[in-house]
Amino acid sequence: MISRSDRALLRKPSRIETGLRAALLAPLLGLGPVLLAQTVTEFTVSGTPRGIAAGPDGNLWFADEAGRIGRITTQGELTEFPVSGSQTRPYFIAAGPDGAMWFTEATGNSVGRITMAGTITEFAVPTASSRPTAIASGPDGALWFTELDAGKIGRVTTAGVFAEYPVPTPGSEPGESIVTGPDGALWFNEEDANQVGRITTDGVVTEYALEAGATPAGVASGPPDAIWVTEEDANAISRLDAASGHEIGDVLVPTAGARPTLIVRDADGDFWFTERQGNKIGRVHGNAITEIAVPTPFASPRGIAIGPDGNVWFTENAAGKVGRVNVAAPSCGTGRGHVRAVPSSASLPCTTGRT
Repeated sequence: MISRSDRALLRKPSRIETGLRAALLAPLLGLGPVLLAQTVTEFTVSGTPRGIAAGPDGNLWFADEAGRIGRITTQGELTEFPVSGSQTRPYFIAAGPDGAMWFTEATGNSVGRITMAGTITEFAVPTASSRPTAIASGPDGALWFTELDAGKIGRVTTAGVFAEYPVPTPGSEPGESIVTGPDGALWFNEEDANQVGRITTDGVVTEYALEAGATPAGVASGPPDAIWVTEEDANAISRLDAASGHEIGDVLVPTAGARPTLIVRDADGDFWFTERQGNKIGRVHGNAITEIAVPTPFASPRGIAIGPDGNVWFTENAAGKVGRVNVAAPSCGTGRGHVRAVPSSASLPCTTGRT
């Protein structure tokens, strides 16, 4: 006769136990971490949010095309600061080396600076109608930005002194992404030329062609020696060797016609990207892509950033919202504040107190 204790050992394991065992065994089997099924939280903001970046104050800051700069806490509390005119169209935003946030004004033809207290200063770009777009802090202590209509890369010091460098290929439209690479140069997309550009802090530009029909949109740095690129028309995430500019390979996005747009690297070395047509957030881990649906239909997720809370934050350009993929979950994580992976078929609930 089987005792009660023996029956307890022979019973079918619960879903939670199965998931926990899978999570513990995965690293031992060389499967690596896989994310638990994440939830998405959305916060309504006014206007048309586009770029988003983490600020030095522990909040997220975003550029609103309706003529505002927004600040949202990790709890979702919103503050908005109007720019000089509603038609300036703030596009993208980045943390500067001076403790302020810097942003572009696409139709205002300016680069703006906003302090943590909300004081805004604007600097006019020397080339008229240049359409400043993406912006990033460079390794030289200046801000670097793309001039989509002028076909240039701009540099501005924190004192507002400009320099501009023409991109060699005419009509290449350096656009929505610029980032400091692992080699200390700035890398940017050239959407219409189907190229990725590289510019040194001395202003020397080199261009690298992608496979035909790729249409690069987002660029991210992948230390120690790679550049990751979203390819909208190829519907893939590509990797370039930073030393040679040659493509190493790419990973196809599961959702057809997703149009992967902007991309960012998290602290664990994974890459997250927006799918403005697929209406999802994608994650690249190794050579595998997983996707998370945005709750609001046709939201057109655009900008993306890793927040100071370890979560993935993004803008919903067509829905007037800021979204948060709830990744960080210390109560059931690994002690590093990041949820670890189990296969989707064995995913288990994780109570974090989030709503």
